[in-house]
Amino acid sequence: MAQVVAECPLTFTGADFYALCSDAMLNAIRERVQEEETNKSTREEETKEKEGRVVLVEERHFLAALQSITPSVSQADLEHYAQVKQQYAQQNAKGLNKKRKGEK
Repeated sequence: MAQVVAECPLTFTGADFYALCSDAMLNAIRERVQEEETNKSTREEETKEKEGRVVLVEERHFLAALQSITPSVSQADLEHYAQVKQQYAQQNAKGLNKKRKGEK
């Protein structure tokens, strides 16, 4: 999973990570369905045995999903948010200084 983390953009949001996990799970499910379709069996015993199996989501599923995810926040957006944060921090600091001096 270290490779997945290393390849994730720094601009990923919680929603982006949710989409990544969902897509990785979907990739694993699709792969499992394809395997089951390829290895169809008519024996009831094998069918019952397969019912209890789980789908394993592996690093390769995350890496494949990562190729189709576009971050919801761009670097330009982050820079804009940083400017807005700085602007409001400065305004807030000025307001606190006025309050301390007794100004209105």
